[in-house]
Amino acid sequence: MGLPKPHHKKDKGAPAESDISRQPKITDMKKVLLFLFAFALIMQTESFAQKTKSKSKTKTAKTKAPKDKKPRFDAEPRIGLSAGLSFANLSRTIGGLDKDGDYRIGVAGGMLVNVPFGKTKRFAFQPSVDYVQKGAAEVALTPVNRAYTALRYAELPLNFVYNLKWGKNVLYFGGGPFIDFDLPSKKVSKIPGNKIESDVSFGDQVADDMNGIDFGGNAIIGFRTSMGFFVSLHYTQGARNLIPVENSNNDRIKSIAFGIRIGYLFKAAKK
Repeated sequence: MGLPKPHHKKDKGAPAESDISRQPKITDMKKVLLFLFAFALIMQTESFAQKTKSKSKTKTAKTKAPKDKKPRFDAEPRIGLSAGLSFANLSRTIGGLDKDGDYRIGVAGGMLVNVPFGKTKRFAFQPSVDYVQKGAAEVALTPVNRAYTALRYAELPLNFVYNLKWGKNVLYFGGGPFIDFDLPSKKVSKIPGNKIESDVSFGDQVADDMNGIDFGGNAIIGFRTSMGFFVSLHYTQGARNLIPVENSNNDRIKSIAFGIRIGYLFKAAKK
Protein backbone atom coordinates (compact mmCIF):
# COMPACT_ATOMS: atom_id res chain seq x y z
CA MET A 1 0.00 0.00 0.00
CA GLY A 2 1.57 3.12 -1.04
CA LEU A 3 1.81 6.35 0.90
CA PRO A 4 -0.74 8.95 0.00
CA LYS A 5 0.53 11.85 -2.13
CA PRO A 6 0.78 15.11 -0.28
CA HIS A 7 -2.14 17.42 -1.08
CA HIS A 8 -1.12 21.04 -1.83
CA LYS A 9 -3.90 23.58 -1.18
CA LYS A 10 -4.31 26.03 -3.98
CA ASP A 11 -3.91 29.67 -2.88
CA LYS A 12 -6.83 31.48 -4.42
CA GLY A 13 -5.29 34.89 -3.71
CA ALA A 14 -2.19 34.29 -5.80
CA PRO A 15 -2.62 35.20 -9.43
CA ALA A 16 -2.13 32.65 -12.08
CA GLU A 17 1.12 32.68 -13.91
CA SER A 18 -0.53 33.63 -17.19
CA ASP A 19 -2.32 36.64 -15.58
CA ILE A 20 0.92 37.93 -14.11
CA SER A 21 2.68 37.66 -17.43
CA ARG A 22 -0.14 39.55 -19.26
CA GLN A 23 -0.64 42.45 -16.79
CA PRO A 24 2.35 44.61 -17.77
CA LYS A 25 1.39 44.32 -21.41
CA ILE A 26 -2.19 45.54 -20.71
CA THR A 27 -0.89 48.48 -18.64
CA ASP A 28 1.53 49.55 -21.36
CA MET A 29 -1.24 49.35 -23.93
CA LYS A 30 -3.46 51.64 -21.83
CA LYS A 31 -0.63 54.18 -21.58
CA VAL A 32 -0.13 54.11 -25.33
CA LEU A 33 -3.84 54.55 -25.98
CA LEU A 34 -4.06 57.39 -23.46
CA PHE A 35 -1.05 59.13 -25.04
CA LEU A 36 -2.54 58.77 -28.52
CA PHE A 37 -5.88 60.12 -27.29
CA ALA A 38 -4.21 63.10 -25.61
CA PHE A 39 -2.08 63.78 -28.71
CA ALA A 40 -5.16 63.60 -30.95
CA LEU A 41 -7.05 65.96 -28.61
CA ILE A 42 -4.19 68.50 -28.63
CA MET A 43 -3.92 68.36 -32.42
CA GLN A 44 -7.67 68.78 -32.77
CA THR A 45 -7.66 71.78 -30.40
CA GLU A 46 -4.75 73.40 -32.25
CA SER A 47 -6.45 72.81 -35.59
CA PHE A 48 -9.69 74.37 -34.29
CA ALA A 49 -7.81 77.38 -32.91
CA GLN A 50 -6.05 77.95 -36.24
CA LYS A 51 -9.33 77.71 -38.13
CA THR A 52 -11.00 80.15 -35.74
CA LYS A 53 -8.09 82.58 -36.05
CA SER A 54 -8.13 82.26 -39.83
CA LYS A 55 -11.87 82.92 -39.94
CA SER A 56 -11.44 85.91 -37.64
CA LYS A 57 -8.72 87.38 -39.90
CA THR A 58 -10.85 86.76 -42.99
CA LYS A 59 -13.87 88.39 -41.37
CA THR A 60 -11.78 91.37 -40.27
CA ALA A 61 -10.29 91.70 -43.74
CA LYS A 62 -13.76 91.50 -45.27
CA THR A 63 -15.00 94.10 -42.84
CA LYS A 64 -12.12 96.51 -43.50
CA ALA A 65 -11.92 96.01 -47.25
CA PRO A 66 -14.94 98.14 -48.16
CA LYS A 67 -13.72 100.90 -45.82
CA ASP A 68 -10.34 101.00 -47.54
CA LYS A 69 -11.85 100.92 -51.00
CA LYS A 70 -14.54 103.52 -50.26
CA PRO A 71 -13.49 106.93 -51.60
CA ARG A 72 -12.96 109.62 -49.01
CA PHE A 73 -14.69 112.21 -51.18
CA ASP A 74 -17.15 112.09 -54.07
CA ALA A 75 -15.59 110.18 -56.93
CA GLU A 76 -18.30 110.82 -59.53
CA PRO A 77 -19.64 114.11 -60.94
CA ARG A 78 -22.84 115.37 -59.29
CA ILE A 79 -25.41 117.89 -60.53
CA GLY A 80 -26.98 120.34 -58.10
CA LEU A 81 -29.39 123.23 -57.72
CA SER A 82 -28.99 126.35 -55.59
CA ALA A 83 -30.98 129.43 -54.62
CA GLY A 84 -30.33 132.41 -52.37
CA LEU A 85 -29.79 136.14 -52.04
CA SER A 86 -27.27 138.61 -53.44
CA PHE A 87 -26.12 141.84 -51.79
CA ALA A 88 -24.79 143.98 -54.63
CA ASN A 89 -23.31 147.41 -55.14
CA LEU A 90 -21.53 149.48 -57.78
CA SER A 91 -18.09 150.83 -56.94
CA ARG A 92 -17.99 154.20 -58.72
CA THR A 93 -15.33 156.84 -59.19
CA ILE A 94 -16.81 159.81 -61.02
CA GLY A 95 -14.83 163.01 -61.57
CA GLY A 96 -12.17 161.76 -59.19
CA LEU A 97 -14.69 161.28 -56.36
CA ASP A 98 -15.94 158.03 -54.88
CA LYS A 99 -19.68 157.80 -55.41
CA ASP A 100 -20.52 154.29 -54.34
CA GLY A 101 -24.17 153.45 -53.90
CA ASP A 102 -25.88 151.50 -51.14
CA TYR A 103 -26.09 147.73 -51.21
CA ARG A 104 -29.16 146.32 -52.88
CA ILE A 105 -30.71 142.94 -52.08
CA GLY A 106 -31.59 140.68 -54.99
CA VAL A 107 -32.16 137.02 -55.74
CA ALA A 108 -29.75 134.47 -57.18
CA GLY A 109 -29.90 130.82 -58.14
CA GLY A 110 -29.07 128.26 -60.75
CA MET A 111 -27.59 124.90 -61.58
CA LEU A 112 -24.08 123.64 -60.86
CA VAL A 113 -21.91 120.60 -61.55
CA ASN A 114 -19.36 119.23 -59.06
CA VAL A 115 -16.60 117.33 -60.90
CA PRO A 116 -13.97 115.75 -58.58
CA PHE A 117 -10.45 115.23 -59.88
CA GLY A 118 -7.03 114.20 -58.63
CA LYS A 119 -5.91 111.01 -56.91
CA THR A 120 -7.62 111.72 -53.58
CA LYS A 121 -10.60 113.58 -55.10
CA ARG A 122 -9.95 116.47 -52.72
CA PHE A 123 -10.18 118.92 -55.62
CA ALA A 124 -13.25 119.59 -57.71
CA PHE A 125 -14.13 121.73 -60.70
CA GLN A 126 -17.44 123.44 -59.97
CA PRO A 127 -18.89 125.45 -62.86
CA SER A 128 -22.42 126.81 -62.65
CA VAL A 129 -25.04 128.71 -64.65
CA ASP A 130 -26.83 131.27 -62.47
CA TYR A 131 -29.38 134.02 -62.62
CA VAL A 132 -28.12 136.93 -60.50
CA GLN A 133 -29.58 140.33 -59.65
CA LYS A 134 -26.94 143.01 -59.13
CA GLY A 135 -26.80 146.80 -59.30
CA ALA A 136 -26.99 149.37 -56.53
CA ALA A 137 -29.37 151.51 -54.56
CA GLU A 138 -28.70 155.23 -54.81
CA VAL A 139 -28.00 157.13 -51.61
CA ALA A 140 -31.39 158.58 -50.64
CA LEU A 141 -31.61 162.35 -50.85
CA THR A 142 -34.77 162.38 -48.75
CA PRO A 143 -36.36 159.69 -46.56
CA VAL A 144 -39.22 159.20 -49.04
CA ASN A 145 -37.40 159.31 -52.38
CA ARG A 146 -35.72 156.12 -53.56
CA ALA A 147 -33.75 155.23 -56.68
CA TYR A 148 -31.88 152.12 -57.68
CA THR A 149 -30.32 150.37 -60.66
CA ALA A 150 -31.54 146.80 -61.04
CA LEU A 151 -29.03 144.90 -63.15
CA ARG A 152 -29.80 141.33 -64.15
CA TYR A 153 -27.23 138.86 -65.46
CA ALA A 154 -26.78 135.29 -66.59
CA GLU A 155 -23.61 134.46 -64.67
CA LEU A 156 -21.11 131.68 -65.38
CA PRO A 157 -18.65 131.13 -62.50
CA LEU A 158 -15.85 128.62 -63.13
CA ASN A 159 -14.72 127.68 -59.63
CA PHE A 160 -12.05 125.27 -58.46
CA VAL A 161 -12.63 124.11 -54.88
CA TYR A 162 -10.65 122.20 -52.26
CA ASN A 163 -12.51 119.78 -49.98
CA LEU A 164 -11.84 119.07 -46.31
CA LYS A 165 -13.50 116.31 -44.28
CA TRP A 166 -15.53 117.43 -41.26
CA GLY A 167 -16.81 114.19 -39.76
CA LYS A 168 -19.09 112.75 -42.42
CA ASN A 169 -19.55 116.20 -43.95
CA VAL A 170 -17.39 118.36 -46.23
CA LEU A 171 -16.06 121.89 -45.84
CA TYR A 172 -14.90 123.39 -49.14
CA PHE A 173 -13.46 126.66 -50.38
CA GLY A 174 -12.06 127.99 -53.62
CA GLY A 175 -12.57 130.45 -56.41
CA GLY A 176 -12.18 131.21 -60.07
CA PRO A 177 -13.18 133.58 -62.86
CA PHE A 178 -16.73 134.52 -63.79
CA ILE A 179 -18.41 136.12 -66.78
CA ASP A 180 -21.77 137.94 -66.78
CA PHE A 181 -24.07 138.24 -69.79
CA ASP A 182 -26.51 141.12 -69.51
CA LEU A 183 -30.25 140.49 -69.33
CA PRO A 184 -33.03 143.13 -69.54
CA SER A 185 -32.45 145.55 -66.64
CA LYS A 186 -34.05 148.71 -65.29
CA LYS A 187 -33.43 152.02 -63.54
CA VAL A 188 -36.15 152.78 -61.03
CA SER A 189 -37.08 155.95 -59.17
CA LYS A 190 -39.74 156.05 -56.47
CA ILE A 191 -41.40 159.14 -55.07
CA PRO A 192 -44.57 159.21 -52.99
CA GLY A 193 -47.43 158.18 -55.25
CA ASN A 194 -45.28 157.64 -58.31
CA LYS A 195 -42.81 155.08 -59.73
CA ILE A 196 -40.69 155.80 -62.78
CA GLU A 197 -38.91 152.99 -64.66
CA SER A 198 -36.59 153.07 -67.66
CA ASP A 199 -34.59 150.38 -69.41
CA VAL A 200 -30.84 150.18 -68.97
CA SER A 201 -29.13 150.55 -72.33
CA PHE A 202 -26.17 148.15 -72.68
CA GLY A 203 -23.50 148.76 -75.30
CA ASP A 204 -20.19 150.41 -76.06
CA GLN A 205 -21.45 153.75 -77.37
CA VAL A 206 -21.49 157.12 -75.64
CA ALA A 207 -25.30 157.05 -75.55
CA ASP A 208 -25.37 153.71 -73.71
CA ASP A 209 -25.63 153.43 -69.94
CA MET A 210 -23.23 150.53 -69.36
CA ASN A 211 -21.12 147.92 -71.03
CA GLY A 212 -23.09 144.70 -71.38
CA ILE A 213 -20.70 141.85 -70.60
CA ASP A 214 -18.94 141.91 -67.23
CA PHE A 215 -16.16 139.65 -65.93
CA GLY A 216 -13.96 139.28 -62.87
CA GLY A 217 -13.08 137.00 -59.97
CA ASN A 218 -15.19 134.92 -57.65
CA ALA A 219 -14.52 133.39 -54.21
CA ILE A 220 -16.59 130.73 -52.47
CA ILE A 221 -16.70 128.86 -49.15
CA GLY A 222 -19.29 126.25 -48.28
CA PHE A 223 -20.41 123.39 -46.08
CA ARG A 224 -22.01 120.22 -47.48
CA THR A 225 -23.64 117.41 -45.50
CA SER A 226 -23.24 113.72 -46.28
CA MET A 227 -26.81 113.75 -47.66
CA GLY A 228 -25.91 116.37 -50.29
CA PHE A 229 -27.44 119.55 -48.81
CA PHE A 230 -25.12 122.55 -48.76
CA VAL A 231 -24.88 126.21 -47.82
CA SER A 232 -22.31 128.53 -49.40
CA LEU A 233 -21.08 132.12 -49.23
CA HIS A 234 -19.95 133.96 -52.39
CA TYR A 235 -18.06 137.09 -53.26
CA THR A 236 -17.66 138.48 -56.78
CA GLN A 237 -15.52 141.42 -57.84
CA GLY A 238 -15.97 142.81 -61.33
CA ALA A 239 -12.79 143.64 -63.21
CA ARG A 240 -14.29 145.42 -66.19
CA ASN A 241 -15.05 149.13 -66.27
CA LEU A 242 -18.79 149.25 -67.00
CA ILE A 243 -18.64 152.81 -68.39
CA PRO A 244 -19.07 152.30 -72.16
CA VAL A 245 -16.52 154.86 -73.32
CA GLU A 246 -13.47 155.94 -71.31
CA ASN A 247 -13.12 159.68 -70.77
CA SER A 248 -10.44 162.09 -69.62
CA ASN A 249 -11.74 162.00 -66.05
CA ASN A 250 -10.86 158.31 -65.84
CA ASP A 251 -14.34 157.52 -64.49
CA ARG A 252 -14.87 153.96 -63.28
CA ILE A 253 -17.84 151.76 -62.45
CA LYS A 254 -17.28 148.20 -61.28
CA SER A 255 -19.66 145.66 -59.82
CA ILE A 256 -19.25 143.97 -56.45
CA ALA A 257 -21.56 141.46 -54.77
CA PHE A 258 -21.84 139.13 -51.82
CA GLY A 259 -24.17 136.18 -51.80
CA ILE A 260 -25.53 133.32 -49.74
CA ARG A 261 -26.94 130.15 -51.27
CA ILE A 262 -28.52 126.93 -50.12
CA GLY A 263 -28.80 123.94 -52.38
CA TYR A 264 -28.63 120.22 -52.98
CA LEU A 265 -26.25 117.95 -54.90
CA PHE A 266 -28.04 114.97 -56.41
CA LYS A 267 -26.40 111.58 -55.93
CA ALA A 268 -24.43 110.20 -58.87
CA ALA A 269 -26.20 107.49 -60.84
CA LYS A 270 -25.03 104.00 -59.90
CA LYS A 271 -23.33 102.10 -62.71
